[in-house]
Amino acid sequence: MPKFFYSDCTITNIQKKSQINLGTVEATALVNGREAKKIAISPELYDYFRGKGNNIQHRIWFITKSKKKPITVIAVKNAQGDISSTPTSAKNYVAAALSSLLFSAIIWAISWPFMPIFVDRRDQDSSALWIGFIVFLFLFVRGARVISKISNFRSWPQGSIDESTTKVKQLFEKDEKDHSSKGGWQNN
Repeated sequence: MPKFFYSDCTITNIQKKSQINLGTVEATALVNGREAKKIAISPELYDYFRGKGNNIQHRIWFITKSKKKPITVIAVKNAQGDISSTPTSAKNYVAAALSSLLFSAIIWAISWPFMPIFVDRRDQDSSALWIGFIVFLFLFVRGARVISKISNFRSWPQGSIDESTTKVKQLFEKDEKDHSSKGGWQNN
């Protein structure tokens, strides 16, 4: 389940890994001094954090799923109060509808040969059609809810990015377990 939240933090050492699509760059960065291995960010915000936005406190709106999935940056608010966000437009709703329709057609095609196992041969077409329609409706509603949640990012709760990032171990930093007090051959 994705988490939608904002956090006041700094982004430093941002490095481009790849271009996901025309509007998204995948990068690595330090967020509040912790390593984020994958950040999905717009090219404009990537350039901003490479330049004058580097190492400056911002309010940033994130979507996270897990440490292995990319952290998505939705919007950034600078010290002057200006907000740069990814545009949420009607084409996102069309994309949600088309992807839902495509996935439903795939589910229908996969389920159609197996329908005789569950229903009478006469009801096979209508049962498979209902399954495809229910999958389409579920995916379309879910996609529309996510898109509307993203467009209302200002109402998201405050959260911590630390759960989605890893601590950077500094050179000569002591481990959490201090082995020096055990009195071994290393301690004279």
